[in-house]
Amino acid sequence: MSDLGEMGETTFHNLCVRTDMVANKSLVDKMGWDFIVEFPFVPGCSLIDVHKSAAECKVQVKATRGRSKKIDISLSNLRRLATTPSPAFYVFIEFDGKEEAQRIYVLHVDESLAFKILKRVYKEIDAGNEDRLHKRKMTIRYSEEHRLESVSGKDLKDKLLGDIGGDFSAYVEKKKEYLQSAGFESGKVTIDFQTNGVESVKSLIEMSLGADREVDVDKITGFKKRFGYKEKDPMLDSQGGKLKMQDVKPAAQCRLVFKDKKIAPGFSFPCKFFTTPINQFVPDEMKAARVEGEFFEVFIYPHLGKANCSFSLDAEKFLSLSDLYSVLSVMQWVGEDGKLLYCDLVFDAESKMGFNVCGKEMGVSYLKEIEAVRKIISVVADFGLSSEVSARLVDLVEYKDHIIEFAEYWSGNDRDINVEFRLNDESLDIDAPVVCVLISTAPVGNYKLGAFYTLQGEACKKDNGVYALKDRRLVLEEKMAVKQGEAVKQEDLDEEKRRIEEKYHKQGCHVIVIE
Repeated sequence: MSDLGEMGETTFHNLCVRTDMVANKSLVDKMGWDFIVEFPFVPGCSLIDVHKSAAECKVQVKATRGRSKKIDISLSNLRRLATTPSPAFYVFIEFDGKEEAQRIYVLHVDESLAFKILKRVYKEIDAGNEDRLHKRKMTIRYSEEHRLESVSGKDLKDKLLGDIGGDFSAYVEKKKEYLQSAGFESGKVTIDFQTNGVESVKSLIEMSLGADREVDVDKITGFKKRFGYKEKDPMLDSQGGKLKMQDVKPAAQCRLVFKDKKIAPGFSFPCKFFTTPINQFVPDEMKAARVEGEFFEVFIYPHLGKANCSFSLDAEKFLSLSDLYSVLSVMQWVGEDGKLLYCDLVFDAESKMGFNVCGKEMGVSYLKEIEAVRKIISVVADFGLSSEVSARLVDLVEYKDHIIEFAEYWSGNDRDINVEFRLNDESLDIDAPVVCVLISTAPVGNYKLGAFYTLQGEACKKDNGVYALKDRRLVLEEKMAVKQGEAVKQEDLDEEKRRIEEKYHKQGCHVIVIE
């Protein structure tokens, strides 16, 4: 009977020849593969794809007389196939003591297998056996899921190309990226240190939850690691210092809903949820989680049944009116001593976690600012500017009274308008309707809003020839909106006033322009 290895290689080569694959034999079997298989260009490619290279792969052929479905392969051989940027395969051919191949199995050296190989290689290198990898073996197993339907060149080609995918260049780039990152799943560095005191441990927990903290530590050593194995020589060795973590990754993205009543809709904010592995090493009362939003952070202590919430709003930052209203409302709640807030962390439609926050007196009230932004939201919608107007807390603090007054006028509330006048010509028909023309403006964040009104009613004579209006009503005549910083020409305002005057003069009304 012929040499089993030659039988396997000959069978593989002949299967390639029967299709349009080219199997180039390795002259020296020290590179970890027997063949480099080249595929033809895909016919009919577009001009956009004409630059793409044809697929190729590296193949190691293993022939066997039995059906054990496993074989021991040297780590040096495995390392070659695991680390080559090209697609790599093991092809197992079972002969069962016959001269013809009975079954063929194709095992793709994918990310999962490459990880196992590299982890074992790294372990041997860590143990000082890098120069003996050719003597170290690793058992590779295959099963019926890897079997070709028939011993044919077509099935072989379909299997190889199926695992490579339709874009050879993309496969190579993806494998290169994986090889760079494999083994670093739990981080690239391990730090050993000592710290003392409850407060230091608490700060350490908060820091590991992504909070901006730093901790005094003693005897710091840092080692690079991969696949869970540390390098022997430390990259960092210090007797003490300050430890700070940067770029801590959240465990999940979610939404946090604050409610002042259980059945209320509340205010919802996108946020990040952080947990820490340190929880498994500390007493229950110190275990914590952290929620971080754009304007707040919440530390949750599940075993103590409490949560601490703090807000931080940049008064100079522009926000949409709805966001400003939401965050100010919740800040007002949190700043009320003893107020109970019901909070829901919503991860998805099926998963949420509830907890409570108890308010603490902050000495600051935002009730007037909240009223201002609540009232102006509907006005801005009437202007058709809901998606364009943004404002800052500093704007609300300074102009809240103007904004509230403007919104009141807009809603038709004229109770704060006091109009009294005298007639220059007492012979005029005082029974005619009286129309007062006035303008109201308010700075709202990045816009200045304005409106022309008429206050209409009947003249009612008071003492000393003074008249007031009775049965009056406030009528919106025209609205105005300009971005802050844009000039409004006085002649344009005067022209609008004249237009309104002429309109009511023609109706026989007394017109009074209030400057």
